[in-house]
Amino acid sequence: MTARSAARTLSIIACVAAIVTPALSGDADGPGGNNGRGVCRTDGAWIGSAPDFGITFMAVYDAESHWWGTIDLTWIGGDPTFLGSFPDAVAFSEVKGQWKRTGRRTFEYTMISYGLDATGQPVFIAKNSGWKRLLEGCHSSEIEGAIELFAPHQDPFGDDPPMYGCVGPAFAFEMQMSIDPPCEPPPPPTPTPTPP
Repeated sequence: MTARSAARTLSIIACVAAIVTPALSGDADGPGGNNGRGVCRTDGAWIGSAPDFGITFMAVYDAESHWWGTIDLTWIGGDPTFLGSFPDAVAFSEVKGQWKRTGRRTFEYTMISYGLDATGQPVFIAKNSGWKRLLEGCHSSEIEGAIELFAPHQDPFGDDPPMYGCVGPAFAFEMQMSIDPPCEPPPPPTPTPTPP
């Protein structure tokens, strides 16, 4: 084997190892696990809360690759008027976003949602950006971000600053949903016999 073909073979092996290692390096505790030192994934459904805003949420993270993916999120509760700043807003739209991996268990994200009036028209655009860190075991995380508030006619990814400013920092916590067995309802009551 020539030095050139040996170098090529080693290069291929290194590339395969770099691709396969993240998928095989889980974060499970106990025998055979990495005891909290592995690579976490965000795929799946999560539930969370942002106590400062009085809001809970459900999120689905979908990995397009090991390094990035998409977010579909639904806000539950909260104040779409932002403490009266947008009195015409009555609800939040669905939230769409993207995430990218920055480390074994750390991610950055950006999400967009709209504050909607009673007719479903946008009152403002909320651009939420920040970071997420999965905790030991990879089934819970802490999130920190800030929300930029744009006018409906603005490009939230353009050069203009947000017309209505920035709110934050905002903190949230989330847990990955588990697969649980169904509940067992109690048996129906035994009918009381009626006397003859």
